[in-house]
Amino acid sequence: MGEPLANLDNLLAALSILTEQRGLDFSARRITVSTCGLVPQMLELGEKTKVNLAVSLHAADNATRSSLMPVNNRWPIEELLTACTNYSRKKRQRIMFEYTLFEGINDSDADARKLAALLRDVPCKINLLAMNEGGGLPYSSPPFERLLRFQQILMADNYTVFIRKSRGADISAACGLLASKAEAAQEQSGYVSTTSPYSRTECDLVQGLCLP
Repeated sequence: MGEPLANLDNLLAALSILTEQRGLDFSARRITVSTCGLVPQMLELGEKTKVNLAVSLHAADNATRSSLMPVNNRWPIEELLTACTNYSRKKRQRIMFEYTLFEGINDSDADARKLAALLRDVPCKINLLAMNEGGGLPYSSPPFERLLRFQQILMADNYTVFIRKSRGADISAACGLLASKAEAAQEQSGYVSTTSPYSRTECDLVQGLCLP
């Protein structure tokens, strides 16, 4: 669906319909909005709703995160974490950080320890994901044993850590694969889409989130 906070007005309208008693009457605590880290919109979302927030992090230092997510050049990790700390939430409500592991890039023991230190002051949970291979991307997925080791290091530091199972890879429908496959087909045919204001280099290759 792209980056929801890049369409904040309509997102807020949709959340109002979902949570309004005369609408679908969903509990706000049952709804999670995922973002690549648009800091001003994150803060506004927290002020105007009580939904949960999930943040695509994917690295524990600015150099690595910027190489994976160009949005980090605009709102680096320090600003992002300040926004997460200040995000308006109820007691016991925690931020969910999404962290996709890329073999040899952000999956080492040192990366896990760096992440543990980075998130120390943010009430949070962590989702670990293995990178979905395919679509001609220059990355590899680490073995499952590496995910387990990464999880163990974080859990030893008292974090709640989940390993999220990827689904849909067999039909190129897992995170990021469908967009990559479509783009590869366009390049082969010589067709370049003019409907999107973002180039591929301005997209989050991790989860297919368009970045500003």
